[in-house]
This record gives sequence, structure tokens and C-alpha cells, in this order.
Amino acid sequence: MKNETYIIHLNEKYKEKSGELFIHIKTIEDFYIFLDENGIENEQDITQKVAISYIVQKREQYENINEIIGILTDYAFFIQNEILATEMVLLNDAWNVMNRMSELTKKHDLEVWRQVYEGVVMPKIGSTLDEMSNFSREIEKKMLAVVPREQYEHIMCKNAHSWEPEWDGDWRKRFLEMKSVDRFIDSLNNEIIKSVEESCTKNELCFTQRVDDEAVEYARSNPIYTRIGNKIHSKKIPFMINNYLRATDVKMKRYYYCHCAWTKNSILQATGAVSHSFCHCSLGFDKKPFDVAFGQAISGRVIYTVKDENCLACTFEFEIPEKIMEQFT
Repeated sequence: MKNETYIIHLNEKYKEKSGELFIHIKTIEDFYIFLDENGIENEQDITQKVAISYIVQKREQYENINEIIGILTDYAFFIQNEILATEMVLLNDAWNVMNRMSELTKKHDLEVWRQVYEGVVMPKIGSTLDEMSNFSREIEKKMLAVVPREQYEHIMCKNAHSWEPEWDGDWRKRFLEMKSVDRFIDSLNNEIIKSVEESCTKNELCFTQRVDDEAVEYARSNPIYTRIGNKIHSKKIPFMINNYLRATDVKMKRYYYCHCAWTKNSILQATGAVSHSFCHCSLGFDKKPFDVAFGQAISGRVIYTVKDENCLACTFEFEIPEKIMEQFT
């Protein structure tokens, strides 16, 4: 099997970078061989099992498995394969998150780090989602044996994505130009809605899935951010919108909703989901636009997430500083 159109795409994309072109073509040709060996004759027939099997095989052979994941991510979006795109995006986004979590814990409290992370062998790049969920559960267990839950959540909210506030960033500039919390919130919501609309119109993947008019209507009717007095509520859009809307099983709806590669498979595991304390990482991620816009780190809390049994959405709450309320609402 060989996708000549994709090879042409690579030649055009890397025509002045022969080294990168060679690596990309070699990786894709190796993947084609793997697909042929597994009886996959059509790119759209790639299964989750095949995608995972390939990565597990390659992580044992190559130290640069993250480069292979990146190449396959590009390939998956080019051929618009939802299954392969989902697996690669989750692995690509998550591959170094746990290391950053360890670094943040060490920075926050050296003694806590020693009791939780010292000597721990981190998951290999390219670990499966089940392996990552199992590791996350063990880290949470060790963390809660060392510190109170409130302190654990504070550490997580420092954010494993390592996003430090950039007080002069684009969000800050936009907010100061708008001079309104509500207008700033509307602009953030409109960005998401526009992204879903364009994905639908162009028949492109949104996150990792094709979306239709039903998904667009969901995005329009369910804004990410809303202001209630001096609080901002953040409600994530499902990671796989159409799957979420069409699923009838509660557990599967929770799974399709979740964005976190490190814990989403725990929802489906017999041992149960990792607690929503872990979701303070996502809380830190979602409040970043407001940290930047307001020029200060604001406080927030997790109200509930899909890690809570029978809960079908993730909702966070941020507090608008008093001076911002006085000047910009």
C-alpha cells in the first residue's frame, strides 16, 4: 500500500529540507509495510489496535519515538483518519507531561518530590493510554499518602503543561483593547465556535474527529466560558463531539468527552476513574487565558468532571479579581 498523494505532499512540504524529507518518507514507508503485514489494505481501515501495536513495537526500537508519533499525526490528519489521529494526538500531547509534573512537584516541594517521584521510572514515550492511566493512578495514590488532597490539587493546578503566565501576551493585549470581561469571554467562545464551524464546512477533523451540523449547533449552544457575577464558569467542549452526542452509554459519553490522555482510559477501567483531583491540571490550563488577560494568577476550583461517576461534563470556576470587576464589568 502506498499513498502517492501523501508522498507528493511530503516532497512539497520538505523540498528544501532533504534530511527531514528522508526521515518522513522512511517512517511512512515503514508504516505502510506494517499495515500490509496486518492485512490493512485501506488507510481508512486502520484500527485502534493496529495503531497502538505499531507504536508499542517502535518504542522498543527507537529513542526518537516522539518524532515518529509526530510524523504519524501529520499523516493521520492528511488522510483524515479519525482513529489514527486520536491515538497520535493523545500520545503527542502527553508524551512529556508526566516529566513536567515531576519537575513542578520538585519545584513546589522537594521533600514531596522525593517521596513521590524519586526513583520512579517514568512511562516510555509511546506508552498506551491504559499504561498512562495506570501510572497516573499510582502517582495520585503516592501523592495523597504524602500530602493532603488540597495540597495535591494545588500542585496539579500549577499545570503539567508548564504554561507560565505571559503578562504581555496576546490575551492581555486583547483584553485591554476590549476593556470588558464579557467581551473578552465572547471572543474566546467565538474562537471555539468558529473552529468547529470551519471543520464542519471544510470536512476536516475537529480535534481528531469529523463533525457535522449537530456538533456545530452543540458548540453554539454550549459556550465554553460564561460569567456569573464575579465568577467565570468554564465548561469544556467534548474531545470527540459527535461520538459524545450519539453515545447512549454513560461511561462511553464520559470517555468521549475527556481530553486528558493520562487519565481518560481510567474511565473505562474496572478499577474506576482516577479522581477529579487530577483534573486540577486541566483547571490550570483553562484559566490561563484569564491569568494572562488580567495580569495576575487568579484562583479557581474544580466543580465536577467526567471522572466523577455519572457526570457528563467538566466544569471549572474562576474568581474575577475585585479590581477587574470594578474596572471592566
